[in-house]
Amino acid sequence: MRYLLDTHVFKWLDSEPAKLSPKVSSLISDRSNQLVLSHVSIWEIQIKTQIGKMNLRTQLKTIVEDQQRINLVELLGLSVVG
Repeated sequence: MRYLLDTHVFKWLDSEPAKLSPKVSSLISDRSNQLVLSHVSIWEIQIKTQIGKMNLRTQLKTIVEDQQRINLVELLGLSVVG
């Protein structure tokens, strides 16, 4: 199954996994599932960090790269339709 990660789920996956529900944790740990993160979520995290509404453990680029490696998170491209 393919799952689009919500902004907060992605952040919690990285730095506060205890906040994830047991069901979400199970879906994430199941390697048959495909985890996808939108570039829009990355922008949202960057904006919230810059205006002081979100704190990160390290640089956003590092977090994204770590999650791509550790949890096989794929980035969802952005395109204009229509």
